[in-house]
Amino acid sequence: MPADATLKAKIENALRDRFPKGRVGVFDGYLVNVHVIVVDEAFRGHSDTQRQDLLWEVLEGSLTPGEVVKVSLALGFTEDEPESQAALSQHGAA
Repeated sequence: MPADATLKAKIENALRDRFPKGRVGVFDGYLVNVHVIVVDEAFRGHSDTQRQDLLWEVLEGSLTPGEVVKVSLALGFTEDEPESQAALSQHGAA
């Protein structure tokens, strides 16, 4: 069962507002869950924890608690990290 299209659009819009020059991918996760991948220079120099904090700050500030729990994966990368291309490719967005 794919994730709700309205929720995915809401997530994508919120992330694009925060990361306007980045690549944002919002994908179906397991069952009704959503996976989020953002590739942006804003993550440069930040630890994995700091990157997560940036992403969750946007998500929690833009979604209801019931919507937030449907995000099961949120990853942030810079463009030059090999993981960024692999993550997007795995989700069919490379």
